[in-house]
Amino acid sequence: MKLILIYGPPASGKLTVAQELSKLIGFKIFHNHLSYDLAVSIFQEGTEQFYEFCSRIRLLSIEEATKSKVDGLIFTFCYASPEDDEFIHALERIMAETESQLLPVRLVCPVDELKARSTNPSRQEFGKIKTAEGID
Repeated sequence: MKLILIYGPPASGKLTVAQELSKLIGFKIFHNHLSYDLAVSIFQEGTEQFYEFCSRIRLLSIEEATKSKVDGLIFTFCYASPEDDEFIHALERIMAETESQLLPVRLVCPVDELKARSTNPSRQEFGKIKTAEGID
């Protein structure tokens, strides 16, 4: 399996790029907020249990996709260092063990543009950050 990992800061266009790429190559999208929304429906957002559950759901989903011989998957992710390093290492292990290919794509965007994009109404569909507060 090929896993395209699109990562970057909030409002950098990860889902938008994933959707356009999916149209071009036919890979399904595993959007970060699918697991986030599931976790927040069970656990208090921001708690250790919340983040652990998110990671486990994401890793399990990707691992099952590799075992099921899914051709390709696009996964969006808002990476934060060093908090997410353990998750990335676990993801790399899964990909190596299943002889799958990890294809990371980092999105970058000027801070002024991130702040402008953060208030876009389209972000409300997935409960994403809706203000420019904290983007810098």
